[in-house]
Order: sequence, then structure tokens, then C-alpha cells
Amino acid sequence: MFLNLKYPILQAPIGSIASTNLAATVSNAGGMGSLALTWTAADVAAQQISQLREQTSNPFFVNFVLGFPLESFEAVLEASPPVITFSWGQPRELINTMPWLVFRLEQ
Repeated sequence: MFLNLKYPILQAPIGSIASTNLAATVSNAGGMGSLALTWTAADVAAQQISQLREQTSNPFFVNFVLGFPLESFEAVLEASPPVITFSWGQPRELINTMPWLVFRLEQ
């Protein structure tokens, strides 16, 4: 099974459409829900992750579009979502800020 998902379906993190309710519904149905957090303020991003955790115990991911400033990245790291994805660029510099990433990849 891919990431312990019942179905190998990943919800696209499409802006404000990717709400906590939609992400929880997808995750609870056996796929992997998502939140798009590129343009989200830090406090709102942390709150959305917390709300999503209250709605599902299943995996979900958050996404950042690298072509824009990442307003909430540090807050998201502190909230520690199960998966972080990136689009529109190479996340090498950001990965260096995630020391726990190497540990998870090696497990």
C-alpha cells in the first residue's frame, strides 16, 4: 500500500478549493487529502493543519508553489504535517531546513 492509503489517490492542492473539509473527506475515504498553503498566512496555515488533524487521523499533505514567497513555511514545519510537497521549482534550499526529513527517509 502506498503510504498506507486504501486508494492511491492524491487530491490536487488547488488553492482555496483545497479546504480542510475537502482534505479530510478525501483522507477519510482512503485517499490523501491536501492543503495548498503557499499564499496562506502563518497563523492560518498552522490552524488549518490543526483543524485537519481533528477531522482525520489518516495521512494528508500540504503543498507549496516555489515560484512565490512562502509566507507560512516555518509555521508549517512547526505544525509537522505528515507530508510536504513542492511544485514549480527545486526545493533543495528548503530541504536543508528540514533536518527531520533525512531521518524519515532513512527509516
